[in-house]
Amino acid sequence: MKFLLIDDTFKLYNLMLNDIAQTREYILLETYKFANDHMGERFRDALTRKAKEGVQVRILIDSMGKGPVSDDFFRGTDQ
Repeated sequence: MKFLLIDDTFKLYNLMLNDIAQTREYILLETYKFANDHMGERFRDALTRKAKEGVQVRILIDSMGKGPVSDDFFRGTDQ
């Protein structure tokens, strides 16, 4: 089994976004934090794009760590 140790948060996020871009069937994302910031918008936009391509996308965000995500942050992303 191969492991990759990542000690840079932005490197991790970019690897995750790359994986999202390559996905063809489904995305199941569980996260503690999701903020209405530049990186949160990149994830939202990438996930929305995949959903529009027909990829099944499910996101579970911990309510205690959801950050400053307003109700409008994901508005318009439902299919």
